[in-house]
Amino acid sequence: MKTETKNKLNQLTRLTALIALYTIVGATGQAQADLKEVNGCAQSTTKINEIATTVDHDWADFEKFIEDETGLNIKGCMQNRFQDNGKIDCESSSGGTCSGANGWASYLSHTAHFCPTFVNRVRALTGDSNKKACYLALMTHEFGHTCWRGHGTVEDIDDAAFKYAKKTLPGVTIDMIDCGMD
Repeated sequence: MKTETKNKLNQLTRLTALIALYTIVGATGQAQADLKEVNGCAQSTTKINEIATTVDHDWADFEKFIEDETGLNIKGCMQNRFQDNGKIDCESSSGGTCSGANGWASYLSHTAHFCPTFVNRVRALTGDSNKKACYLALMTHEFGHTCWRGHGTVEDIDDAAFKYAKKTLPGVTIDMIDCGMD
């Protein structure tokens, strides 16, 4: 094979690899944007985005599991939170609405607020899967508040979300009480 042909083949191979790399990075970047925003969560941001992305990509399975466990229809609003317009804000103060709470959300908003006590407790857990299971339970609970009024409905949803995490994430070795939730 001529040197010129070898050089062109090497260039083509490098170009193909670059295109593949940009495609993967582009897909990964897009996958990380399923939640609209994650604010103030420092080193927890990655784990929160990862579990939200997992749920988004496996939405049909998540939806079926939650609906089978709770008897609720979670399409529409809850699906939008995980796939399009949900926001997570990690609060910096344990006072006010965070006093004695793991998190909070307002009906018809798009934002779940995680309180410092919860975030610090979860950060102290060992194992990424354990942390993701806790984040998913509270995220689902608080997103539930943005979709439905009251507590009764969302209590069932966060239990089911934690069970889903235990079923789908290898290495979940804790119970929801270890997240500070019951």
